[in-house]
Amino acid sequence: MGKLHCLIRAADKSEELRWSALTGTTWSPFVKHPTATTADSPALAFTQGDLAGPDAPYGRLYCVFRG
Repeated sequence: MGKLHCLIRAADKSEELRWSALTGTTWSPFVKHPTATTADSPALAFTQGDLAGPDAPYGRLYCVFRG
């Protein structure tokens, strides 16, 4: 909670998914997902309230990508 997230597809031919988070004014180093790759640009979606459900009081962050 309280972080801005960034998800990218690696620029090289590996098609790896990598993510980073902004806390305050500092971005964390990009981290490679251990198994996921994508052939296209990934997307992030956030839900909160009734859509997130009772087990996610701060909401849910979803990652969508084409494998």
